[in-house]
Amino acid sequence: MLGVLVVLVVATIFSISVSNKKARDAVRLSDVRRMSVAIEEANTKTPHAFVPGCTHSYAPTVSCIGDDGMFSLSDFVDPSDPVSPCLGNASGAVSDDVCAYSISSADGKTQARLNDYQVCFFLEIGTSDYKKGIYRVENGGNISAGCN
Repeated sequence: MLGVLVVLVVATIFSISVSNKKARDAVRLSDVRRMSVAIEEANTKTPHAFVPGCTHSYAPTVSCIGDDGMFSLSDFVDPSDPVSPCLGNASGAVSDDVCAYSISSADGKTQARLNDYQVCFFLEIGTSDYKKGIYRVENGGNISAGCN
């Protein structure tokens, strides 16, 4: 009897853990899509401008606060609240675990512009469309595997 109870408890804990990871991945996908829409809209008003407040490649989005207070990515925080920003190929050390949303130019080498950006993020478990791993959303709202 005790063995059956232990198996049920372990199965329940595992199920909750998987559900939590799926929920966080859904939030991540929603967040990066919303960030992309905000960036694209800002680009229509000030084409080719730098993303306000993001002063280097792989800048954490929480640092992206515009001078005028109008455009900001600072409200977008990965649901696991990690400290280290997501890094891509150009950094030489690609993130392989949960990381804070980061933004840089599409090639990952410089500061992001409103018309040249990638927001990098990490999926813990993945979805039916995306496997576990690092991804980027870039111009036009396109989500792709990897981070440049």
